[in-house]
Amino acid sequence: MPTVTSKRIDTDQSLHDKVIDFIAKTLDRAKYDIYTNPGQEKNTHIGGQFPDVILTPKGDKSVQFVIEVETKATVTEDEARGQWKEYAGLPGTFYLIVPEGSLELARILCSAMGIKVKLGSYAVDSNNHVSGVNYL
Repeated sequence: MPTVTSKRIDTDQSLHDKVIDFIAKTLDRAKYDIYTNPGQEKNTHIGGQFPDVILTPKGDKSVQFVIEVETKATVTEDEARGQWKEYAGLPGTFYLIVPEGSLELARILCSAMGIKVKLGSYAVDSNNHVSGVNYL
């Protein structure tokens, strides 16, 4: 079975990793320890799972937030049934961050599968640079 990363074309993977980097750089580092797993990197896990971003309170290893970033190509029923459902069962609040144009599809998929999630979206400019992340 192909991995999520193998489903993404190089430009999508690059954007995916830019969003992870943007999120990590804009979160409150004074309040949280921030761990990232971009691309194929497996830096930090929770119960053997490697979500894109993990936040713990500063100096405390208890997970407060789990953040997964998707591209347009990976907002799918397969992802919802597999990875999103697994991440929703991890400790902490699960945030799913998708492209602005995929927000409604992500909402429908999560609702249909009973996935407890907080949704967010990201925007990119004409040069494919991340211009913002909105946590809903």
